[in-house]
Amino acid sequence: MQKLGLLFLLALSCAGLTARAQAPNKKVLYLTYSAGYRHDVIPLSMQLLPEIGKKNGFDVVATKDLAFLYPEELKKYDGVVFYTTGELPIGDAEKANLLAWIKSGKGFIGIHCATDTFYKWADYGDMIGGYFNEHPWHQEVKIKVEDPNTPATKGLPNPWVLNDEIYIGVTFGIAVTGSNSDTAKRQRIAHPRGVVRRERSELRALPGPVEM
Repeated sequence: MQKLGLLFLLALSCAGLTARAQAPNKKVLYLTYSAGYRHDVIPLSMQLLPEIGKKNGFDVVATKDLAFLYPEELKKYDGVVFYTTGELPIGDAEKANLLAWIKSGKGFIGIHCATDTFYKWADYGDMIGGYFNEHPWHQEVKIKVEDPNTPATKGLPNPWVLNDEIYIGVTFGIAVTGSNSDTAKRQRIAHPRGVVRRERSELRALPGPVEM
């Protein structure tokens, strides 16, 4: 089903939050607020992710309530997952607190349309590594796993084959075609499927380029 491959990758990433401490369970906030387009898969993901967490030793609170980003609420969690769109209506204080919370060592995972979020907030764009530009096709693709040693990619086959709606992003540092022709869009060029960023470290693509 659409996007379930990304949920699997997400589960691996969240499971990494529990690697160093088994008790008590780490807590993950799954935020699905849509200020723009709302994906049909969201209700299913809000059901599945807590179930995945339960099986892998972390607790998931799934919500679209932005009040969970307020400092007094956010501090209760070890990681936050964005499946969001548009300019989320939170204030500058909440934005600054979110960045400070992440820099303190907490986890942030943005999946799929998280790159279709906060276009007007430069610090968010810098953190997530790029923005959504278009998704010209939905098809089976082969993903090259560039780094198999992260919590998000450990155990994945290489290449990782899945059928999904392929996002084309901008500002990932990888050149993509600007043509609107379907033929040009299907050129065998690298499109990052995910990035991992470590504070005070490099931004690296993973699982890596997708082969069309």
